[in-house]
Amino acid sequence: MARLFQRRGSTTILAVLLLVTAGATHAVGNASGVTVINVDARVNGLFLVTFSQAVTNAPSCVTVTNRMTGNASTPGGKAMLATALLAFSTSARVALAEGTGACSEYAGIESISILSLGQ
Repeated sequence: MARLFQRRGSTTILAVLLLVTAGATHAVGNASGVTVINVDARVNGLFLVTFSQAVTNAPSCVTVTNRMTGNASTPGGKAMLATALLAFSTSARVALAEGTGACSEYAGIESISILSLGQ
């Protein structure tokens, strides 16, 4: 591999490799304008948020398209759960729900990274 970059034209090859790598992104589920229709909190700190519509652009690990999960054992997870409960109890519209691109807590359900309320 080191010889490849010593040859003439290696700058072009390296540039192409960098562009291909930079363009490779993973899917991250997102939703907006939806409502939270259910919040399911578990004794182990994990929770599930169910939305009124399916999440779009979900990663390949997702089989349940209208839910996202989180872990309330972390400070960020506690904030996410509190926001989900507020959205559910007030029927507030979700401005943005965005996933992490991974199904970390439960197989088939994307982990949540952003939950923003408002218009």
